[in-house]
Amino acid sequence: MGSLSFDRIVTHNDFDGMASAALLLYIKPGAEILFSAPLKIQNNETSVRATDAVCDLPYPLRCAAWFDHHPGNLMELKLRKIDPLTVPGSFAPERSCARVVYNFLEPGGLPEYFSSLAAAADMIDSFAYEDVGDWRRPMPGKLIDRAVSAAEKGPGERNAFMRRMIHLMSRGSLADAAADPEVSALSGAYSLEEERMLKIIAGKISFLPEDAGEEMVILDFTGFSRKPDVRKHLALLKKPGAGAVLEVSCRHEAGVKTNNLLFSMCLGFPRKGPDLGGIMRALNMGDGHSGAAAGRLNCSSKKEMLARKASVLKAIFRHWRDSQR
Repeated sequence: MGSLSFDRIVTHNDFDGMASAALLLYIKPGAEILFSAPLKIQNNETSVRATDAVCDLPYPLRCAAWFDHHPGNLMELKLRKIDPLTVPGSFAPERSCARVVYNFLEPGGLPEYFSSLAAAADMIDSFAYEDVGDWRRPMPGKLIDRAVSAAEKGPGERNAFMRRMIHLMSRGSLADAAADPEVSALSGAYSLEEERMLKIIAGKISFLPEDAGEEMVILDFTGFSRKPDVRKHLALLKKPGAGAVLEVSCRHEAGVKTNNLLFSMCLGFPRKGPDLGGIMRALNMGDGHSGAAAGRLNCSSKKEMLARKASVLKAIFRHWRDSQR
């Protein structure tokens, strides 16, 4: 097992980040847990200490250990002329960061239940489901993921719930954690939220003019004063034959809508197509996995935003189409 010394875990605020933190918490039960997001790390909006272990996030200015699986973050490290081999922790292009941490901690020395946790993180983070039925089948990890997404929980409550889930996943099986009454209540509430999301999504599904085969669903939320809380994957319930879903919206900063663009993309079913993370990296706008990726572009005006949005949507589709040849 790798040697680590840290007193706090700074992790991504999603299921993979939770699973990664649960693994590290097992070897450091008293560690604090702080949640962050990639942009907050890149913009130095999260204060990371030299005694922190960082999971599923870009490499910060300093930390005690770094665990990640995003190729773009590794490229950024090299651009900063930092040798990854000198950074404590581990990087590997796995389907989840939890898998990276799991392998680093040597599975032979871990309780068996962590194997199921890493497998769930692999599936959820890379959206690696075989078909719609596989995706919609209730499983412990997916129930917890849905509970975290319950809309009625504010950031403070959500973080408290996620910390509690991390402690449960660190001490016992994923199934036992998912059996927690709060998970059942929140995942049920999320099911009602999905119905609302589907109505919004159904009204925003579109395709590019050149996409005669309706291969790539476009969800354009840039006209909204506030981006609706939806999960783009749900478009696949309306268009199950689509090969991918691409969402575009305007970024909000301090609650104010800006002209900066956010793109998010996932593969449909069956799970085949180009490396979506590779597309984002090729366009120098983001990163991700083969089956799910995200990017962003800064725009100085609404006019520039509209022009760049149109050109980037076409560029992404061109990469997609060319990969099918």
